[in-house]
Amino acid sequence: MNKKMRMVLSFIVILFVSISSQNFGYAQEAVKTPVLVKMTPREIYDKAKYGQAIIYTTIKIDTSIKLDISVKLNNVLNSTSTLPEKFELLSRRKGKNGEEFVLMIVEKVAGSDTELRYSGSGWFADKEGTLITDMHVIKEENDRIDLGFATLIVKEYSYEIQMLDRRTENNPNGPRKRSCRAEFLGGDFNRDTGALKILDINPKDYDINKKGDSSLVKTCDELFTLGSPHGLFDSLGAPGVVSTTHRLADVWFIEDFIQTTIPIRPGNSGSPVFNDRGEVIGMVDLSMRGGDNLSFAIASNLIDIERLKNLKG
Repeated sequence: MNKKMRMVLSFIVILFVSISSQNFGYAQEAVKTPVLVKMTPREIYDKAKYGQAIIYTTIKIDTSIKLDISVKLNNVLNSTSTLPEKFELLSRRKGKNGEEFVLMIVEKVAGSDTELRYSGSGWFADKEGTLITDMHVIKEENDRIDLGFATLIVKEYSYEIQMLDRRTENNPNGPRKRSCRAEFLGGDFNRDTGALKILDINPKDYDINKKGDSSLVKTCDELFTLGSPHGLFDSLGAPGVVSTTHRLADVWFIEDFIQTTIPIRPGNSGSPVFNDRGEVIGMVDLSMRGGDNLSFAIASNLIDIERLKNLKG
């Protein structure tokens, strides 16, 4: 083998080794497992606090009757929205089988509309002012309210949104609340998911709570929620865990519930449920009365934000 041939072969060997090393390096890099950083409850709250809101829904009812009837509490408090403020709880009674009853009065002044006002929670999904919540917080199916003993017809909806005011974040006692108006964008009764649009807010004044992939949620994962139980705005719930995934509760037409041990109360409906990386992997929807910390969140993969913005419900 002459000198020229040896040089050519040497060059080929060096080139082959170089290419092989680079490919091996790329392969090694491709199989690296990303490091998932677990956040503390404080870090989750700080990340999410400017991306949550309390929703006050006011509905005008067209009715000319006065109702003074005892009804089963379960027929009235059937969700985690707070009870309408116009419903006056006069007494609670125990039935012979231990059932809890409540005496309620709905009064109507002749010639005027009755207004009912109740609250839930929500979270910002984009910088276009889209606020996501449960549909039952912001709209009644077929614009009717079934009280179990009567059906009320809804004539009109209006929404007041309260959120932390970032402009006052340096306040010694913490940021104050601010109020905004909102309008109904759309929603899906089959999945109990809905969207509002905030009308008078600058995108710089709030943060987005990023939606995560609920298919990655596993039993025993730690969860947190941030909402307004009983109207107590900006409440970080006690941590809970995933009890099971893909739970069917037979409430809505399309379901994929994450069953959790997070304590929730009326007013928590629509609260974002966070994993330990601060991603929204679900939304509080309902709880089981009589069961301690038996709560259910709509899986985030069922919350199609762009679709909700174009559904009129």
